[in-house]
Amino acid sequence: MSQERDDKVYRFGDDNLLSNVITKNELRDCYDRFHEKSEFVYYHNKTTRKFLTVLLRKARVRAGSSVLDVGCAVGFYTEQMRRLGFQSVGLDISRVGILRGREKYPASLFFVGDAADMPINDRSFDAIFMLGCSLTNTRDIQAIQIYLNRLMKFVRDDTMEF
Repeated sequence: MSQERDDKVYRFGDDNLLSNVITKNELRDCYDRFHEKSEFVYYHNKTTRKFLTVLLRKARVRAGSSVLDVGCAVGFYTEQMRRLGFQSVGLDISRVGILRGREKYPASLFFVGDAADMPINDRSFDAIFMLGCSLTNTRDIQAIQIYLNRLMKFVRDDTMEF
């Protein structure tokens, strides 16, 4: 059963919110198609930077710290954090999203990868930023806890477990 759970993610945003199980490849393909045709809508840059400044300050993440933006799409937040003085890195499962991010924000660093199986060394980042990552769109709270604990191994101070 756990192997099956690892191979599945939950579709969101339709009438059957969180109930349609799809594979990670199907999710990747869905996001690739989305990024080929459109883009997410974001707040104004100034509003976003204010939000990120407050959020990261409250989390005690100092300017210059490294931040991994998991599920970054085209990297809007990755770029805003870079402009605020953070060493931000964007990671997304969508190759098309990452390519668009590299075109739009050439000064930011982006990688294509699966957030559940990241090609990143343990304790590589000071913080993880994750807004809208599909892997947390499930009713299975235990699966979210396992996933968040897995992410914590990439944070330098990983003494806190959820």
